[in-house]
Amino acid sequence: MAQNIGTLQRKLATLIEEFKRARNTWDEINSHSFPASNTMANLVIQSRYVDEPQYWHPLLTLEFPNIMQKFDAKMQLLIEKQNGLLIDLTDKMAKQYNKMQKLCKELSAVYNHAKESHGLDFVDRQPIYQTCPLNTYVERLAAITDMYRLELNTKKSLVSSTGFAGITTREEGIVLLSIWINQPSIVKSALQEWDDICSTEMMLGAPV
Repeated sequence: MAQNIGTLQRKLATLIEEFKRARNTWDEINSHSFPASNTMANLVIQSRYVDEPQYWHPLLTLEFPNIMQKFDAKMQLLIEKQNGLLIDLTDKMAKQYNKMQKLCKELSAVYNHAKESHGLDFVDRQPIYQTCPLNTYVERLAAITDMYRLELNTKKSLVSSTGFAGITTREEGIVLLSIWINQPSIVKSALQEWDDICSTEMMLGAPV
């Protein structure tokens, strides 16, 4: 039994460490993407000037009859390019989510194998390190992975035609920027609880 526990400990430690790397990479991408999302919001707001005649001096439009159309065309190209950058960043976050999902499935497979080998009581009651059984890690990791799934869906909606591209006011832009950077679907307290559990259970000096 001790040998089986040791094998589970090593496997679980590896999965947890890889999951944390995926989380950290996601966070780095999200932080680095804020300037890009801010630029996108500003471009869309500026593009709305074409619909506001008061921003265009009559002499300017008289001398350059097509200036508003040219301005609109230029802004749409810039918006399309910037949105493409945000889509690329979202795709990179999607790759990290896919890694999390894969690790979650691997842990479920470990759980099922241990259940078949040692029974339900083992996976639901036997501590792997200090107090938490394997089932605790499976449930927690699944819940966290689902938070990232929801947040990825939010990111995808923000880079769709109804997201940043649909901004009509500066206030609306600020709200969407806040959603992008603060990631409301990812509950920080739940992540902290997970890190605390891993740190305490595995007797490490810092969260894994």
